[in-house]
Amino acid sequence: MVDTFLYPAKEMALLVHADVAEPRSLGVVPAAMGYPDLTQWETVVQEPANPIVARNLLAGRYDAGVTLAEYADQHPDALRVLDRYGEVDTTWVVYGRRRRYQGELIGHRIPWLFTDEPVPGGHVA
Repeated sequence: MVDTFLYPAKEMALLVHADVAEPRSLGVVPAAMGYPDLTQWETVVQEPANPIVARNLLAGRYDAGVTLAEYADQHPDALRVLDRYGEVDTTWVVYGRRRRYQGELIGHRIPWLFTDEPVPGGHVA
């Protein structure tokens, strides 16, 4: 391991295809398998990434999906939010042969982490 860092991710939600009254199938990435109660679903399809869950949900490959909440905002006629799970801080571990760090901080300026500036989306940190 040569580095590690935390990065705030986007809000996750359980989205349902708008024309499905009783969702029975679910698309989900492995990292989000613990968010919904999987025993309530007849079919659970694991996908490698959130955009794939959203794309397949929009295409009707399953009735519901755990993915980024923003997809419901982008497709309000096609998707509705059934449950919100909030934002998840992602922990990254970087493996390699040499470090990038050489005495100075490498990072992003994210004002709302250190001030009372609003978090994107209107929340206060």
